[in-house]
This record gives sequence, C-alpha cells and structure tokens, in this order.
Amino acid sequence: MGHLCRTLDIIDQLKLEKPVAIFTESILEYKDLNKMLGPRLKDIHLIQPSKIVFDDREALGRWIEKELIALSCEELYIDVFPVGLYGELQFLDFEPKKKHLVSRALKWNEYRDTRMIPLGINDELIYFDTVFTLESLDPEYISWLSQRSQAVHALKLESTSIASIPDHIDLPLKYRLVIHAGSDDEIEQLYLMTEKYASTEGGDYPIIIVTPLRPAYLSSKVRHLNYFPAKDLIDRAISVTTAGGFNSVRDMEGRDAKHLVMPFPRRFDDQFKRVARLLA
Repeated sequence: MGHLCRTLDIIDQLKLEKPVAIFTESILEYKDLNKMLGPRLKDIHLIQPSKIVFDDREALGRWIEKELIALSCEELYIDVFPVGLYGELQFLDFEPKKKHLVSRALKWNEYRDTRMIPLGINDELIYFDTVFTLESLDPEYISWLSQRSQAVHALKLESTSIASIPDHIDLPLKYRLVIHAGSDDEIEQLYLMTEKYASTEGGDYPIIIVTPLRPAYLSSKVRHLNYFPAKDLIDRAISVTTAGGFNSVRDMEGRDAKHLVMPFPRRFDDQFKRVARLLA
C-alpha cells in the first residue's frame, strides 16, 4: 500500500486538480479502504486491473492506454518506474498533454538492464515534462533523468494524516507497533526484533502488528490490525518497527528515538543504502 499512501500525499502537496484517477493494485489487499481513508478519497477514483492483465506486460500497457483514453487524461504522473514496473508503459501510444515522473531511489542499473534493454526500449523517446525527486538518487540516474525531462525538482514530501483515529479502532493508550506489508517471514523478523528490544528496554506494552493479513503463525495473544494509513497510529506508540522502505523512513522522520528499522532486499529498491543514510 506504500505507493498509494505516497500518491495521496503527492495529490495533496501538489494541489492536483480533481477528479484524479489512480491506477493501483493495492486495493486488492485491503478491505473497507473507503472507510479507512474517508474524505481523502473524495473525487479520487481507484482503478485496478485484473490479475489476467497483470500476467502480460503488453496487455497491461494496452489496458492502461484504453483507460487513459476513456478518462480523457490530460496529465499523467508515473510513480517511480519510467517505463512501468514491468516495462508495460512502452506499449502506450497515447500521449497526454503533460507527463511527469515521481521518483524515489531506484537501482537504476538493475532496472535498466532488466526492464528496458532486453525489451528493446529506445530511451531516446522517453521524455517527461517534470521529474520530482523524493530522495537522493544515484548520479547516473539523475543524469539520465535530466537529459529526458524539461525540469528536475527535489520535492520534500510532507506526510498527511487524518484528523483522528476512527472510533471503531479500539487501541490501548500506549503500545509497540510493527508496520509492514511484506511477507510473513519478514513480518516475523520485525516482530522478533520488537520482542527483543522490548525485553531489554522494559515496560509491559502490547505489540500490535499492522499488516493487510494476519500471519498464520501469530499467537492469539498478539493483536493484528488491518489499518491504513498506519502512520496515523505512530504518535501513541512507544516504539515502531518497520522495514527500510521509502514511506516507512519518511513517516518516522523526527521520531528516530523510537524507530527500529530492518532493511530487506528488494530488486529495484536499495533499502540498505537508505537505512545507511538514515543512520549516518
């Protein structure tokens, strides 16, 4: 759900004119998303492709193009990946009036060598009106973006929260949080890290795991919560354990003393480098 949370913050900060359509697969993982986000989804339409489309990058690209035409899209914002996560955006013949890229750190060589070069993509044809960089990028990648855009702007993305936690979410006054939307194995590692920290720090605070689905191995004594955006639960937490993804690190800015972070390997995102910068 990270990219959806980031996208909503971008819409707010750039004051994008609504209505806005968001192409996302994240809503497949969460129930009652409208209930969780409330007014933040006003005049925002979430559009999701079928799994069948996802299995074919060309079919996915053609489906996106068809939807963009139906929406009479005038301005397109691409999240992170210049030609899409799978290379699907190479199949778009449709060109909106303006096209922008919102970029966080990317393992550029890995992405280029697996999503562009093998597919025969002519990167000379790639062009963005504006590139917004959300964090420090590798020099080679910045150079490539600068050559293929009219402007590159650093954007300090602010985090927008709802006014208060809804009444139907019953929480203790203080607790420890584990926030993650990854695999059960990763959630378990974060949970064990939290337990170990709690045993040394002291204090009998309950641990709440915030993730889309309750891990099967989880003890019935540990509370699971499917809540989005999880950042709204941070202020009352004694400690917050997360991976090293962009959104997690951003949401914990200024709260370093209670942030426990464990980077995990990702194909196109270098969480280890991000955490190293955080700890420097």
